[in-house]
Amino acid sequence: TALAAQPAQTDEFVLSDAGTLKRMDFSHMSSTPAFMATITGTDQTISYNSATKVTFENEIYDIGGCYNNTGSNVTLNSLTVPAYTFYPNVAGYYFLHAHMHWNLETAEQASGAQEVITIYEHNNNDDKWIYHLVSQKGNNSSTIMHFDGANDYVHINGYQAATDQADKTVEATDASYRAYFSAFRIIGI
Repeated sequence: TALAAQPAQTDEFVLSDAGTLKRMDFSHMSSTPAFMATITGTDQTISYNSATKVTFENEIYDIGGCYNNTGSNVTLNSLTVPAYTFYPNVAGYYFLHAHMHWNLETAEQASGAQEVITIYEHNNNDDKWIYHLVSQKGNNSSTIMHFDGANDYVHINGYQAATDQADKTVEATDASYRAYFSAFRIIGI
């Protein structure tokens, strides 16, 4: 009988391992945990020359319940998860992606001298810095990180050093997802 819907994470498949039949949960063959969150409502101010945690508070999806979209620590999957943080409870390599849409003036855009950095802060260490000189409003960044399923977590910091030394904002999302953070587990490696 054909499946009419995607299997549940705990559904089992039977497979042969060198002639021995074994059962395996679907969760081992899916790219979960996975989430996507956006900034909604008001733009977020990022002060000149400082790293600021970006408040991606609107969950589009959170399969596995591993993203904290609140402004305080919460317990998810028996783990204490800091604010606006992804804390997967399944070990593996994860693909992470962040997009921020900066509110820059036209003259600043034309100069191409707007320094913005997306920082993937892994376990409170600035492990991955994605550096951009922006001539447009948006910057995309992606990376792959390993998580152990018990102690590893990540959130996004925004940093800007605009030539006018003024505060800048990351624009809140409308229907076009101007600012978002997402991740999913990579299977097969």
